[in-house]
Amino acid sequence: MRTRPGDAAPEPIRARGREDVRGGAVEFTVGDMVIEALGSDGDDRAIEFLATPQGAEAPAVFVIHREQDWESARLTVDPHSGSIPVAAVEWAVEFAREYL
Repeated sequence: MRTRPGDAAPEPIRARGREDVRGGAVEFTVGDMVIEALGSDGDDRAIEFLATPQGAEAPAVFVIHREQDWESARLTVDPHSGSIPVAAVEWAVEFAREYL
């Protein structure tokens, strides 16, 4: 995955990030939630995200896939995730546009 520590989404989203050197994941704090970008599928066509709002028991898990161009991108949600904060999806889309 082509990420660097401190990468953040464009304004107006405020995010602080760090790279987890153990697994190559990137973790960001956006508002009161933590979002982890776990990497790609090896072909740089998908990034998995875990969004954990403050007080949540488990993270919401979703993946953004890009086949050929951004217009064909898709969002896949883990059926066990429950609801996903819109701010997490908005941030993940901006992140995916940059790195997919």
